[in-house]
Amino acid sequence: ATGTAVLNLVLGTFAGYGLARYSFRGRGTLLGLYLASRVLPGIALIVPLYLTIKNFGLLDHLSALIVTYVSFTLPFTIWLLRNYLQTIPRSLEEAALIDGCTWLQMMTKVLLPAAMPGLVAAGMFAFMTAWNDYLFAVILTSTTAAKTLPVVVAGFATDVTTERTLMATSGVLAIIPPLALALLCQRLIVQGLTSGAVKD
Repeated sequence: ATGTAVLNLVLGTFAGYGLARYSFRGRGTLLGLYLASRVLPGIALIVPLYLTIKNFGLLDHLSALIVTYVSFTLPFTIWLLRNYLQTIPRSLEEAALIDGCTWLQMMTKVLLPAAMPGLVAAGMFAFMTAWNDYLFAVILTSTTAAKTLPVVVAGFATDVTTERTLMATSGVLAIIPPLALALLCQRLIVQGLTSGAVKD
């Protein structure tokens, strides 16, 4: 979940910035394709995805899950960050560049701090998607070292017996990290989603 969130933010920030600040032919179509990809259900892609990951020798490896989750969450991250970055005035960037900042310094010291609510909202979305997923985790992993928490929790119920105590305990433990993050970042999440939603 953490790897998915970090990779989403890195790739989504650069792509969102490019779509927000530069005009080029096909930009609207590209954004439409990003959103259209969210309509396609994950179950429809599970067979080709499984075969592709198997051919690369990544079955039962966490990197396979990260790549899978990023492919499903990145379009929304790009769309959200693009809309949020459009709410930030260009004058901030221009002032930083005039003051002698390089483009990278302008991004890290000026633009990204100003875009923090949008980054937090996008990161939380990616984190929660990866944290709660069961379908891809149960199909792409087989050993305990690679299984995610939802798969482990479901594994306590078998044909022979059901470990209700372990299921309840692990279920409560699974809720704590996302709940803590949501409570800590509640204001930024709401601000990031609402500010980015008003742009077309």
